[in-house]
This record gives sequence, C-alpha cells and structure tokens, in this order.
Amino acid sequence: MTKLTSPLVVGLAGVGHVAAKTGIHGFTQVFTFGDSYTANHFSASGTQPNVSNPIGNPAYPGSTTSGGPNWIDYLVAKYNDSLAYAYDFAVAGATVDSVIVPPYQSSVKSFVQQVALFEQYYGSGGVYEDVWTAENSLFASWFGINDVLNGYYASNWSTVAPQIIHQYFHQVQLVHDAGARSFVVFMVPPIERSPEGLSNGTLPGAKLGEVVHNFNNLLQASLSEFRHANKDAKVWLLNSTSIFNIALDNPTAYGAKDATCYASDGTTCLWYNDLHPGLAIHKLVAQGVKNVTEP
Repeated sequence: MTKLTSPLVVGLAGVGHVAAKTGIHGFTQVFTFGDSYTANHFSASGTQPNVSNPIGNPAYPGSTTSGGPNWIDYLVAKYNDSLAYAYDFAVAGATVDSVIVPPYQSSVKSFVQQVALFEQYYGSGGVYEDVWTAENSLFASWFGINDVLNGYYASNWSTVAPQIIHQYFHQVQLVHDAGARSFVVFMVPPIERSPEGLSNGTLPGAKLGEVVHNFNNLLQASLSEFRHANKDAKVWLLNSTSIFNIALDNPTAYGAKDATCYASDGTTCLWYNDLHPGLAIHKLVAQGVKNVTEP
C-alpha cells in the first residue's frame, strides 16, 4: 500500500492552511523509532492509542528513563493542538543495526527490527494499516547514542560510522516507501556533557564530543541526500545539541543546582541518571519537535 500525499499536504506545507490545525500542526498520528531516550514500552500487539490514553499502552506516560513523561509523551499530551496519538517502537539500548553495532542485549530491537515491526502491524496488509495516512502522520527517529557508545571502541570506527548512517537512511527509506511523507530525524545530543560522558575514563568528554560531532556531520549529509532523492517528502532535522544546551548552559533556570547532577525524580536535576535526561530537557525536546515542524 502506497499512501500518496494529497494536495492538502501541499497547502499545509506551502502557501497556507485550508483547515484548522489538529494534532501537532495537522499530524494526529506520530510514529517513533529510537532508544531509551524515546521508549515508553508501547507494544504494537496491545491496546492501540485512544482518547483515554494517547500512547495506547502501557498506562500514560509508559515506562521511561526520564522520571516521568518523555518527549513523545509530552508531544502528544502537552504540546499538541488537539488530539494526537503516539505509536512508539523505540527500545532501550537500541542501535541502528545490531549486526553493525551489537546492543547491550541480543533481545534489543534495532532500528532495522523496529521498522520491520512497524511494517508488520501498520504497513500494507497489517492489521492497523488504515489508522494512518501520509497526510496525518509524522515519523520520528532518534538513534546514534548507543551506536557511538558501543561502537567507538572498534579500530575501524571511521568505516563503521558511515555504515551505520547508510543503514539508518535505508530504514527511513523503507518507511517512506511504506507511504510516510513527513520525517523528523534527531541529531545525537551532547552526551559528552552527561555525567557518564564527563566521567568516562576511556573516552573523555572532549573526545566523545568529537565523535558525536563527526557522527552528526555524517547524519546531516545523508539527510540532505535523502531529501534530494525524495522530493515528495518533508524532512526536518532536530538539532538535539542546541536543545540540550539550552538547559545545560543555564541549569538553575530549569530547577537544577548545576548541569551535572542527576536524580531519579526527574525534576531536581537536569539528568534522571548518569546518561538519561530528566523532565525539563524532554519538555524542551518536545517543544523543539513542534517548532521545527511548524508549517
């Protein structure tokens, strides 16, 4: 099933609106792929997103690594214009391709496997293929954190990183070919500024920052190629570094004593634990997604 973009989408993205906003700038269905920064333990075989619970299952906000809602929870429940649903395929610990960079456990579903699951349930012939259209759906992907942290040890990292990026956009292309036409691709955030990044003796913060920067450069170059090859699609880049730095450069404005403490309540500090951001940063990310996708 190919879900072609209708003229309405052109109106929303171009000269103006022909209808009132719904969801998030007209997107009422949001499909997400990623790792623990995005995961809320949604199961595609369980209860689907609905009026009572915009993430379907488990109970809102799901099981997260933020101390409460994460960015996708906030996007569909706080920063939406009207009712919006999230279908979250993200899995904690995920890499882009477990063959290229193995995750911490073999059971962790990579981007490759997450897309396959999406196709199984929401692609052509899937039991839920009719819940979305090209016009009403936004597809977001946030990978690279675990690829960098798990993969930089390789002596051939300089050749591995391009392989990761190639596979990344191959998966985005598969989602496009299934009918998606609106994409948000997240850069790797400044994990070198996380407590773990700052304390990692084998890859000091300054070096980790260089690895992340180079990975993001590859990501942006391939995003441009994908955009050029798919002129029927809207593709946005979310600069996670800039968003994180808003809070990290001014922690007291967001209720934290400094930029490096962490607390499991998700609010006392900017970090939920030594690698995962708390609620303030997740709110900024959700706002960033809404801002970057504004027509």
